[in-house]
Amino acid sequence: MATFKYSAVNQSGQVVNGKIEASNKGDLERRVSRLGLSLISGSEIKGGFGGGSFFQKKISRDELSQFCFYIERLVAGGVPLLEGLADVRDSVANATLRNTVGLIIQDVEQGSTLSNAMKRHPKTFDNVFISLVEAGEQSGELDVVLRHLGENIKWEGEIIAKSKKAVRYPIFALVVMLGATYALLTFVVPGMVRILQSLGGELPVYTIALINTSDFLDAYWKQMLIGTVGVFVFIKLLLKTIPGVDYVMDRFKIRMPIFGSVFEKLLLSRFSNVFGLLYGSGVSVIDGLKISRGSLGNKYVAKGLDGVIENITNGASLSNAFAESGLFPPLVLRMIRLGEATGGVDEAMLQIKSYYDRDANEAIETAQGAIQPIMMLFLASLIVWVIAAVYGPLYDLLGNLET
Repeated sequence: MATFKYSAVNQSGQVVNGKIEASNKGDLERRVSRLGLSLISGSEIKGGFGGGSFFQKKISRDELSQFCFYIERLVAGGVPLLEGLADVRDSVANATLRNTVGLIIQDVEQGSTLSNAMKRHPKTFDNVFISLVEAGEQSGELDVVLRHLGENIKWEGEIIAKSKKAVRYPIFALVVMLGATYALLTFVVPGMVRILQSLGGELPVYTIALINTSDFLDAYWKQMLIGTVGVFVFIKLLLKTIPGVDYVMDRFKIRMPIFGSVFEKLLLSRFSNVFGLLYGSGVSVIDGLKISRGSLGNKYVAKGLDGVIENITNGASLSNAFAESGLFPPLVLRMIRLGEATGGVDEAMLQIKSYYDRDANEAIETAQGAIQPIMMLFLASLIVWVIAAVYGPLYDLLGNLET
């Protein structure tokens, strides 16, 4: 199939532009009409950067969450699925989502289930999404599952925001420190050094060290910048080419000082939430663990969950398998055991999610509180060094002149 760009008119008379895959212009017209549009013009995108999905507008988490809530309300209200999907197709502003929903409608009209139709769009609907929809179809509670999905997508957006918040602050602090250091040593210090050198006299060791540091930064700042970028590129290449490096890196992320505990809590919070939703929707324990494992994006935690899956396959209980993994603290294990005893494992996992959410927020605040004094101490030490290195020799020189 080729990718076509098209202009069409919707039922309200508005002109709509978008991209869609089709075999030829006749197929393009049929596909556009199934989107509830009347084709005005269309042309094939041939290669280059305009082809494929390079410039397609991404579907945001908010849009996907709204999609779930909208379909959930229509299904819960007794509206047939195809009519509900058609309403969504006609109302969304995002052309990519509109085209995706249109293609799903085509597949459902041809007898496909909603979950199978979504499988053809892995960039929009991940394994967790599809598995939950499939479980909802099998249990006859698609509206309930879609509501939970919408809430989960919204919550995941909050988790991502927390992760970015945890990363951005230390990066910002590091940039500020490096910027202040560079400005001080390359703009302020050289002028002071010229004054000292013009006055003559022997300079102390700490002043010579400051001068050498200033000269080094002024001469090699480009090489240092290129080297820093090169290190990041090299690490990226290692992660992609050498097996096991990604595991070591993922392990380091959750073991590193200050921010490691934040990332670990956010990961376990996401796992608890996803597994709880899958288990509560009727997905088997093993399948739920495998799907949850794949959604984390961390090889170190995923390996721990592999051990959980193996132990459960060999007959261990869920709580004992989690205890063997070493991923969860005793309080969380007690909550899982209580969930097993009362038949409420899904509720226990959602409580664990809340537990880790609260802990992650506290850990982020603690980490940021630790970074600030470190940054202030570094800047204060640098300023003291500069003052001592510059004014120390001046005071010595003035003292010698008085005598």
